[in-house]
Amino acid sequence: MSPNGWTDDFLCTEWFRKVLYPQATEHKVSDAPIYFENDGHGSHETAALIELTHKHNIILLPSHHTPTHKLQPLDVGVFWPFARVWLDRWMNM
Repeated sequence: MSPNGWTDDFLCTEWFRKVLYPQATEHKVSDAPIYFENDGHGSHETAALIELTHKHNIILLPSHHTPTHKLQPLDVGVFWPFARVWLDRWMNM
């Protein structure tokens, strides 16, 4: 944890190295690259983190490169009705 409670460049790099990368590769079955989308925070764009991604065959995508807006119909038409039914049943138990 940083002194102010927010992430910083060092913490982000250490989290990537010790948590994200090991979990992402635990069940990897091919040499295909791993794609990660980030939210554009400055700590996601440091030289140290970019070097790690290159070293481990990881492609780091800024959030604006992923067409998440094309997935939004799933949120409205599939996931929300499913969640609504699930919540209604869970709340009535």
